[in-house]
Amino acid sequence: MKLDMQRIWKRNLGRDDRCIADNGKEARFPFLDEDVIRVLLDFPLWEIANLSRPSGIGDKKILREVARLLGLHEAAGQPKRAIQVLQYLLFQLADCSSHSQLEG
Repeated sequence: MKLDMQRIWKRNLGRDDRCIADNGKEARFPFLDEDVIRVLLDFPLWEIANLSRPSGIGDKKILREVARLLGLHEAAGQPKRAIQVLQYLLFQLADCSSHSQLEG
């Protein structure tokens, strides 16, 4: 897990930042704050995630528990989505919007 955290900026964040910037936004990654990472690395992996459980339950277990404690029950049960899926949806919305303007 420590190796993943050390190289995430190379493997994922550059791509994610480009996807977000293409839509005129600036990326924020609060869960990648150094203090948050330092605390999480002290937890045993089984407290952070339980991948034997279904999607939306076991993945990101610790974040889902915090969301429930904060009253975000619906968000706590949502399946995780890759940022590329969200970018695809934004492109679809933009395409629909441009068609509506042409027809209107």
